[in-house]
Amino acid sequence: FEISYNKGIEEYTKTELENYKKLLDNKVVIPKASGVNAGAVKEKSGSANEAEAADNDIKGSDLYNTTVEADTTNGGYKLSITAKTISNVKYGTIGAGNYATAKAITATGTDALVKGKTVDISASYALEASTGNVSGLSLTDTNPGSDSVNVRIINAKEITIDLDASSYDSA
Repeated sequence: FEISYNKGIEEYTKTELENYKKLLDNKVVIPKASGVNAGAVKEKSGSANEAEAADNDIKGSDLYNTTVEADTTNGGYKLSITAKTISNVKYGTIGAGNYATAKAITATGTDALVKGKTVDISASYALEASTGNVSGLSLTDTNPGSDSVNVRIINAKEITIDLDASSYDSA
């Protein structure tokens, strides 16, 4: 006969979380502004409030400090993020007068990836263009996997128990 069982939720290994860390740190969150397309801009030197393209794309490592450490609460390892502050780059378009109206870039969200959670790398560190806020990790609850095993009975014996016995010890 077949027995189904819950496999439980596995703990994260250090190597697995280090790989997630590399993906998150290297993810381009806000590309440099280009032409009429909004992006990362800086104030042009010598021209007040004129926005020009930032020197580099804004990556996850520019917005968050990401650490992998032992998880003493849930077991295994966890991936934690801490927001950084970006002061001289904003989200906006290139042009005169545009730096003043560009949105300040703010890293939000400090949830940690722990046992029982699953991260969506592509949905993490998402920019909200209307506010300049960047979300933290996109986490969902992990559903425990299930499995089944087939059991064959090779040698079975039938034993009769006398329920009318005067004590349970003798039964």
